[in-house]
Amino acid sequence: MDRKRANQIERYVLVATGAGLLLLFVALVVNDPQPSLARKQMLTHVLMLAAVAFGGALPGAIMAEGTPSAVAKAIVAIGLAMAVGLIARWLL
Repeated sequence: MDRKRANQIERYVLVATGAGLLLLFVALVVNDPQPSLARKQMLTHVLMLAAVAFGGALPGAIMAEGTPSAVAKAIVAIGLAMAVGLIARWLL
């Protein structure tokens, strides 16, 4: 398998993982409309993991190549996770 195809499959897997985690988040929120503090923290972590999965797919969309691609994926994923975590703490 060539590298371009492997990158494409990696993006699909990351987007599917993010979508699955978002569905898990929705299922958890629907089942408990008045969450406790521990449940709020768990919801925040699930949402942050979904953001990391989607963030890992973003640099692949701009076709970054080589080692800087891995660094770009890590930076975007961590940045999105931190942003979502801060927003979730503010909203929840």
